[in-house]
Amino acid sequence: MKKEVQILLVEDNEGDIVLTLEALKEAKVLNSVQVEKMVKQRCSI
Repeated sequence: MKKEVQILLVEDNEGDIVLTLEALKEAKVLNSVQVEKMVKQRCSI
């Protein structure tokens, strides 16, 4: 029995998200993709 593998894409750059999703589509990857936008945090000392 095969289990579907879900792809989790964590990225802060919208352009990289688009490029990655396009590359997956062109490669005919049929797995579902969940996109989470990463937020950069600044630390001040």
